[in-house]
Amino acid sequence: MYEATVNAKSLTPLGAGAKLFLGPSASKGEIRKWWRGINTIRVRLDTEAMTFCVDRAGSGNWECAPVSGDLVHNLVAFLARAGATAGGRRAALIYKSTAVKRYGLTSYQIELAVESGLLRYAAQVKNPHYRSARKALLLEEAELAEKLEAVRALPRRSEAELERAREYARGSKMLAGAAFHCPVCNRMVRPLPGEMTRDGFPVRWLTPEEARAVAVVTHFRRLHTAYDDVRRDRELVMRHYLTPEEEAHMENIEEQLGRHYYSRPGVLSEMMAIDEMFWRLASERMKRAYTEEAIARAKEEGLLPQDFTIERYEAMARPLRP
Repeated sequence: MYEATVNAKSLTPLGAGAKLFLGPSASKGEIRKWWRGINTIRVRLDTEAMTFCVDRAGSGNWECAPVSGDLVHNLVAFLARAGATAGGRRAALIYKSTAVKRYGLTSYQIELAVESGLLRYAAQVKNPHYRSARKALLLEEAELAEKLEAVRALPRRSEAELERAREYARGSKMLAGAAFHCPVCNRMVRPLPGEMTRDGFPVRWLTPEEARAVAVVTHFRRLHTAYDDVRRDRELVMRHYLTPEEEAHMENIEEQLGRHYYSRPGVLSEMMAIDEMFWRLASERMKRAYTEEAIARAKEEGLLPQDFTIERYEAMARPLRP
């Protein structure tokens, strides 16, 4: 239970003013009468009974109303800042991030303790650093210190987090096996960040041999062909990897659309979509051509078997695409 003496006017913005006790239909006259002559007021919040009480006259005559949800959280944070006492001690609050560092806990342990009711004095408040971020969690440090061993006994990570860790370990092992020595660079090469991943996690359906082959081809295509330079030149790619018939077809479509540029809404978007479609077609052809060149160079360096084909590479690399 929290108790404090606060400025009476500060309760109304929280939703804990006169209407909480008089009802939402209370008139302005009733509200003014209820607050008349009051500047400071004694308040009490019982988080077990879920009630908020005020002693307007300071005579020990408490008026109580039920509270729940965000109002309870907001009142806990407000009263702690106002110097409230809880169980005879000052209610000092700390953020969850501070508790994690100070007591060696995990976010999951603290959240689980709050959800299970092990930690009762907790409040969700606006993030003090980023207004658009999720709400921050405030804890009463004295209660946390009292129940620290019980909180530490809770699981440190959720089952989803454990599965992600296991997935990462499996992927890391696969990526480590994909490392190879490049005789052209004269150094060990590991897959670059983002390669051989899907949704940010290394795929596990490649064998170590397949992963190594994909890493070799990717490395040679990017570092030992002109692929990276050419793919940045949109005009060059379109000119070299579209047939004359396809270029003429694209220009014809854009010309037809251009006639309706000012008379029909959405023509610009249609033209951009057509250009993007032909760009993707040209890009795929360009990439395939440089992939074949990379495979040939890797074979010359003895990093791939002589019977390794681009079709085999594409079958292995296809699951890597999002």
